[in-house]
Amino acid sequence: SIVLISFLFKMHTGKLLKKQAEQLKSHNKIFNKYICSSRTNTQGVITSVSDAFCQCTGYSADELISKKHNILRDIETPKQIYKDIWMTISSGHTWQGNLKNRKKDRSEYWVNIIIYPVFDQKRNILYYESIVNDITLEKVLESFNEKLEAQVKEKTKELEKLAMTDKLTGIFNRVKLDSNLESNYDYFNEFGENFSIILIDIDNFKNVNDTYGHQVGDIILKEVTSQIQSHIRSTDVLGRWGGEEFLIICPKSDSTTGYTLAQKLRKSIENYSFSRVGKLTICAGICDIKSTNDLEKMVSFADTALYDAKHSGRNNVLKYGDIL
Repeated sequence: SIVLISFLFKMHTGKLLKKQAEQLKSHNKIFNKYICSSRTNTQGVITSVSDAFCQCTGYSADELISKKHNILRDIETPKQIYKDIWMTISSGHTWQGNLKNRKKDRSEYWVNIIIYPVFDQKRNILYYESIVNDITLEKVLESFNEKLEAQVKEKTKELEKLAMTDKLTGIFNRVKLDSNLESNYDYFNEFGENFSIILIDIDNFKNVNDTYGHQVGDIILKEVTSQIQSHIRSTDVLGRWGGEEFLIICPKSDSTTGYTLAQKLRKSIENYSFSRVGKLTICAGICDIKSTNDLEKMVSFADTALYDAKHSGRNNVLKYGDIL
């Protein structure tokens, strides 16, 4: 009976071991087919690769075995990354990260890779195993999204610029000027920093349009813009207020400073020879915020000064309150 029991036990154990061996073989087959993995010796030489690894790289097992992984290296990947990988795994630690590689046909592909050392019982490194996950599609989508996001940002900047730029002259429009005036006014209320404005009008501009046509008029507006831009400070803000009127916002300046600048602009325009029309002049009205403590009044007072300048012989500059 003891012999029989022993015989039956051996049969059962044999069947169990055979079943486990078949299961292990099946698992290995699945692993080999679907999991990208490789093994290298302690010198980093490839000793085995899975079928999935070969499919991923385009190389056959024979082409990979006895080579090092630098056969897959992309030239743009810094050498320091590979040094870091080797230092990590050779010191007994696991390294994980993303790498861009090159297939046999030199097409690029991205992988997330885990490399870990395998030890013997005395904690000596026997070899290194790597498990690789192809993330090329993820990287392509990531790159596409980054480019799309950059294009959206660039388009948004263009639209924002269009929204605040005068199409003809390329300087700020009334919307942007109003916004900048508000910002300077808020700064004045919080810190007491004075600022002035210069309101400019081209003398007899209607005659230019009537005599030479609007195309010439547009050229004159551009030339006046260029003349003004070449004489104002880098901190000054120039915009087209409307029609043939321009507004300059001068931070950290009073009416006297604004007057000095306006006179320089008046002389520059007076001495310039414009396309087709020859000589032109301008008038300007100036006011600063401390004269009114009110933004709307400051603009209104600068407009009044401009009106007085134009009706006092033209080619004139006046601060609010001045009398010619």
